[in-house]
Amino acid sequence: MLRKIRLGVAAALFVCENLFFISVGIGLGVFEKVQLVPALLAVNVAAIVSIAAVTLLFGRVYCSTLCPLGVFQDLVIGAVRIFAKKRFAYASAHTVLRYAILALVGVAFAFGFAAVPALIDPYSLYGRIATHLLQPAAYAVNNVAAWIADRSGHPLIFKQEIFIRSTLAFSVATASLAAIGFLAAVWGRLYCNTVCPVGSLLAVLSHRPLFRIAIDRERCVGCGLCAKVCKSVCIDVNAHTVDNSRCVDCFDCLESCHNGAIRYTAGAIGKPKCLSTSSYTKEPEYRGRCFFLMGMAYFAATTAVAIVRKHIWPVPVLVPENPPISPPGSGGSGNLLMQCTACHLCVAKCEGRVLRPALLEYGLGGVMLPRLDYSRGFCGWDCNACGEVCPNGAIHPLTLEEKRKIRIGRAVYNRVQCVLVADKVSACGNCAEHCPTKALVLVEEKDKKKYPHINENLCIGCGACEFHCPVKPLAIHVIGIK
Repeated sequence: MLRKIRLGVAAALFVCENLFFISVGIGLGVFEKVQLVPALLAVNVAAIVSIAAVTLLFGRVYCSTLCPLGVFQDLVIGAVRIFAKKRFAYASAHTVLRYAILALVGVAFAFGFAAVPALIDPYSLYGRIATHLLQPAAYAVNNVAAWIADRSGHPLIFKQEIFIRSTLAFSVATASLAAIGFLAAVWGRLYCNTVCPVGSLLAVLSHRPLFRIAIDRERCVGCGLCAKVCKSVCIDVNAHTVDNSRCVDCFDCLESCHNGAIRYTAGAIGKPKCLSTSSYTKEPEYRGRCFFLMGMAYFAATTAVAIVRKHIWPVPVLVPENPPISPPGSGGSGNLLMQCTACHLCVAKCEGRVLRPALLEYGLGGVMLPRLDYSRGFCGWDCNACGEVCPNGAIHPLTLEEKRKIRIGRAVYNRVQCVLVADKVSACGNCAEHCPTKALVLVEEKDKKKYPHINENLCIGCGACEFHCPVKPLAIHVIGIK
């Protein structure tokens, strides 16, 4: 029963999270705000405390229900089981490696180097997969449906433009999908219990949760069925123990046991018959307390560091001399470099399709962070989606009135390239016509032609002028500001 409930909850949340990435309304974005790494970066205390409390009480249910990358791995494992009799076997934990990675992520987080968490954070990993692979696939299905509807005489479905926003991001997303899928198919939840910083942090808290998987020695016949279906390879049948720090509470083992020897129970029930310890056998109670204190200390320290660096003592970040145009509400390149983990939710939700993953425009520390590219559009006057959906505080939410006053860049006019000079036409004014702030005005000069003049006090760098400029190379373009 517990397994069916877990599967239902995980499926519902997974569908909602994926629908949100393929642009089906902002209302579904509540689940993105409670992902652990974004919550830590955004100092979302309510989410942090809730996740910690749930983990202490029930174990790592976060990993099997709320984490989209975790649910994706479960789908891969389930698919493998359909076509082959996949069996797992108990293996020791890679303790040193997992906590070394967690420490590295913690240090990078403290010093405002978000690029390290961005590489292995499960939510950011899946976000890039959803944005650069799932969304185009969904658009392709939509376009097929639109074509069918159009041919049937009922053109009620609009086609969506499909294009690769970034070759690098597309390649990274594809490689991530293949790598995580392969690991899941062969070794189950190895990524979650070795590389994933969220899994390692929650493992510390779930070393001895109140409710946990336990084995009854008297009922157990040693058949090993529970260990064979354990995707976390954390059930040691010979020792009758479960490493709850690695258990993701999928509850597959509960349904595999025909003798009722393994169950999900409160720690105090069934002692001494029901034992549920980690792979450590010496002084389990003492070690459990140590892990609990370590986990709470890490949670408290990362939350405190996030508060200090965000509101009291910002960490200095090396900003490029000529930074790209960062999203409105980002507070400039410095804040983006410190807060963003490149989940690309803002890229997926950008109505104008102008947010693109950066290459080296922000420097090495800013690879794949969002930047504005006006080659296919401009920053919409009536759009503030990027700030509304950002889960980690890299882009602050703005009202439309606030967003329309935020300066993200400045326009630069190259008179020599202008169609009025280069092609010697009598009039153009395309840039001034589309400027929403009226920062561009046409001034008649001695040759009786009206040339654009920029009022820098009104220019916000939205890119409307650049996008509508009819000549190549552009006569007017927008540059970023520090």
